[in-house]
Amino acid sequence: MKRIPDWAGGLALSCLVLLAGAWGGRMMIGLDRNARDLVRVRETTADMNARLRAVEERITELGAEVRRLVLRLERPDTAGEEGGRE
Repeated sequence: MKRIPDWAGGLALSCLVLLAGAWGGRMMIGLDRNARDLVRVRETTADMNARLRAVEERITELGAEVRRLVLRLERPDTAGEEGGRE
């Protein structure tokens, strides 16, 4: 068998190192994109949670207002005093 020169092994090893570096670089770029996307998702989630809390508070306020109106309609003696039906 013919002997492979030493420089060929070095060249092959250098190519492998370059390929591994390129692969690692692509992985890092992908991780960076994922991290940025995760930040966006967290910001969006926080915004949506704030909006949902505001809607929940508004629903609670409207529910209390409906209860007050129903009570006012059920008590005709006080309804006239508040400008309701007499």
